[in-house]
Amino acid sequence: ESRVHAEVRGVRPRALLRALACRSTPDNTRDGRFRALFWAVATLGDPSLDRRIGGSNGLSRLDTLESRLACAHPDWPAAVHPKCLWGEFGGSDGQLLAAALLEPADRVLVTAPASSGAQFAAVLEGVRLDG
Repeated sequence: ESRVHAEVRGVRPRALLRALACRSTPDNTRDGRFRALFWAVATLGDPSLDRRIGGSNGLSRLDTLESRLACAHPDWPAAVHPKCLWGEFGGSDGQLLAAALLEPADRVLVTAPASSGAQFAAVLEGVRLDG
């Protein structure tokens, strides 16, 4: 829902989806998927964060991507990986976005690596718990 529609209804949004990016590469190698995830994150702009939600889930192909991303950005906060609770197929990217709404933060990065294909990243801003 847009901010304008929410305001017309008399409600304040819980957060603003500032940016969403997906990138892929022609090769489906681990390095190719990492480059795609790295590019998706770089596309989002300003890297300053208060929280980070990652898509690690116990599957080494995804966990390696998240680990390499964290190593490339040592100044970022440690990621919370809610899919580790659910396993490889128990969580979805929608659940990662929902996890980003569980604590107030000015700026949250959500990364959603995939075993193959496009890699996703999003930034939410102004996450708040009050209604």
